[in-house]
Amino acid sequence: MERRPNKLREALKNHQPSLGTRIESTWPYIAEMAASSGMYEYVQFDGEYAPYNQADVENICRASELFGCATVVKVDRKNRAFVAQKAIASGAHGILFADLYNEEEVQKTLYDICPSTPDGGIFGRPNRRLGMNGAGRMKVADYVLQVNEVVKMIMIEKEDAMKNLEKIVQVPGVDMVAFGPHDYAMNVGWEPEEHEEELKQIHHHMIDIALKYDVQPCVLLNDTSEMQEYYNWGVRHFNIGDELCTHIAFHSSVGKKAKNILGK
Repeated sequence: MERRPNKLREALKNHQPSLGTRIESTWPYIAEMAASSGMYEYVQFDGEYAPYNQADVENICRASELFGCATVVKVDRKNRAFVAQKAIASGAHGILFADLYNEEEVQKTLYDICPSTPDGGIFGRPNRRLGMNGAGRMKVADYVLQVNEVVKMIMIEKEDAMKNLEKIVQVPGVDMVAFGPHDYAMNVGWEPEEHEEELKQIHHHMIDIALKYDVQPCVLLNDTSEMQEYYNWGVRHFNIGDELCTHIAFHSSVGKKAKNILGK
């Protein structure tokens, strides 16, 4: 069995920009639709927000791979090691970890998903689609390389995580960080809409610190209205559009206009 390409890892290695998009549906066709557009290096399945099972993740990965697209899976805090290991075994090319607070948590998290080599972590070799298929098993060296090339992404969305940011981005293996303004606002007791400018300043600070230590910030957006601003700030990795937010925008805008036409 040959190693599968990881388009997001290749972008990072070659200092190229990347673009992703976020989905919550487990219907593989949604992932396939995004991947087949040819616009994205990866499709991000926001498993933190959605009901799903392991077979769903396999099918999302397969659908993305049809068009050479990588898959990133966002996982919850509490059972992150288990879910991340199963996602990697299903074919995920990247894992986005939510709700971490400090460098010790990040170190332990990455240790749990690194292959159990003499100088590695504790993740063994599951008999899943990552390491074997009808052509046989992947060579051990190739398997270790494939797992090591999984992109490790950390959400910075807690006040403690921001305070510990310089230590977090220096943890070996951290590839990317992303800011979560709504979770951060909740963590400090703010309503996001009332503190937009402060949240933007905090986001910019995260970007500056990450770039200082050669860790790539990924900016999560719903549209392109702020993209140029962040590009000028030095950001080269973006995730644009969220399936749920797209639905909300449609229903609250087009639905409202339709109701107005009906006079209700």
